[in-house]
Amino acid sequence: TPPHHHTTTTITAIMAPIKLDDNASYNRYKNLTERPLGMKAFLQDDGGLFIVSSGELFCRIDVMTEQERNDAGVLDEPQFRLCTQKGRFSHTGNLRAHLTGSHKVKLTEVRKGTNSAHHVRETCRFFEATMRVHDLHTTANARGEELEELADDDALKTPQKEKTRQPVVPRRPIAPRKKDGTVNKARMKAIANITVKCQGCRQAKEKGT
Repeated sequence: TPPHHHTTTTITAIMAPIKLDDNASYNRYKNLTERPLGMKAFLQDDGGLFIVSSGELFCRIDVMTEQERNDAGVLDEPQFRLCTQKGRFSHTGNLRAHLTGSHKVKLTEVRKGTNSAHHVRETCRFFEATMRVHDLHTTANARGEELEELADDDALKTPQKEKTRQPVVPRRPIAPRKKDGTVNKARMKAIANITVKCQGCRQAKEKGT
C-alpha cells in the first residue's frame, strides 16, 4: 500500500473592514427625516474651519448672532440656535454644498483615501452618542417633561479624519566622553539604565580585552 501523504492547509481568517453602514446607530440616523433632537452645533478646528463628520446628513450650523448669544447668556437660555433646515440631505456632499453656499462658511477638507479603522470607530461612537441623546429627548417629549442639560459627551465631538503622520525615527543618543576623548562606558550604561553587564561584556572581561 503506497504511503499516504498528509497535506496541512493553513487557513488565514481575513477580517472584513469596519464600515460605517454596518453600524446600527448610523443606520437609524440616516433613516431619520429630520435632524436628531439635542444635536450641538458643528465644531471648528484651530483655523476656524467647520468640521463635518463622515456620513453626516443634517445641517447643525449655529445661526445665532452675537447679540442674541449675549442676551441668551443673561437669560440663562441655550446660547446657540441651529439652522432652520431640519430636513435630511441625500448625502454628505449636498450637506457640504449647503454649508458653503447658504451659510458661506469654510469647511475642513475631505481627506482622500480609505478611512482607518480607528476613524470609523470614532465616527460610529459619534453617531451612537447622537442617537442616544435623540432617544432621551424623544422620551422626555413624549412624557411632556423638560430634559435637563446633558453633560458634555466626548463622543459627541465631531470626529475628524487624522492626517497622515511621518514615522518618527528615534534619535541616536550622543555618546558621553571622558576628558581624554574616550567613550565614558559607565556614563553610557547609566543613560541606558543598564545595571548589569551583558554576556558580551562579561566574556570580554574574562578574556582580558
